[in-house]
Amino acid sequence: MASRSKLPSSEDINWIICAEIQDKQKNLEVYEVIKESMIHGPCGAAFTNCPCMVDGKCSKMYPKPHANLI
Repeated sequence: MASRSKLPSSEDINWIICAEIQDKQKNLEVYEVIKESMIHGPCGAAFTNCPCMVDGKCSKMYPKPHANLI
């Protein structure tokens, strides 16, 4: 990617990308879909009852190693 196309800071990225969880009282169905499919954790040894835990490990492979993409 050309350097002029890169966003210089996390504040710049946050200005472009925004995520909101639907209001549970106003739209329960959408709230439940987001909660079940887009929110993860906490999981691990301290949270063995988390739905993602299978045989003592996170089925989504968290924590993930840092990826240096630059």
